[in-house]
Amino acid sequence: MGAFLLTVNGQEYWDLCDQDNACNPEKYLECQNTTVDKRCYCNEEKRYYDVSKETCIAKVGSDCTISQPSPPDFPYLLNCTPNAICGLPSSNPSSFVGVCLCDDQGHQKYMATPQGMCKLKYLSPGCTERFDCNVYSHLTCNVDNICICDRDDVLQEWGTIPGGDDTELCISLAGGKLIKLILKYIFLSTMLIQISWYTLYFH
Repeated sequence: MGAFLLTVNGQEYWDLCDQDNACNPEKYLECQNTTVDKRCYCNEEKRYYDVSKETCIAKVGSDCTISQPSPPDFPYLLNCTPNAICGLPSSNPSSFVGVCLCDDQGHQKYMATPQGMCKLKYLSPGCTERFDCNVYSHLTCNVDNICICDRDDVLQEWGTIPGGDDTELCISLAGGKLIKLILKYIFLSTMLIQISWYTLYFH
């Protein structure tokens, strides 16, 4: 005889809901008010709906589940947003419930966006377009598929704003545009000198 599996039925995403037609708790759907009626939706502060997986997904900083008890029961399986891991609280390492954290331990390092997603951070490889990087920290993807600061007209450094909230981002250096112009002038001048020397020496 196969293992007994508990299946919980309920209204699906964006279905109408009420006291007699509850939303599917396995997918962490909640009955929420709209302008005209009530429908099943994810808690926007903590989760978003993944169309391909047909379930709510936990954002960074929100609760998630490491595994599912047997037989399946609450807490139901709740996965984190891509490139995040479900970290167990150190105070209760045997708990099923953890918190979604961006994965910054591997070759590719990620950081959280204001929307609770995980995007590549500064100098992380593997991007194919700018939106693979954290654009909220002023990053873009260069020709070597590495996330770098997105301004090429001024000098920038990676750090935090003094007095800010410790969020890492690309910061324009004071006088950065003038410094950049001076460096370009020095580079071009050096190239012209080398060309002139080459011309004189070989002609």
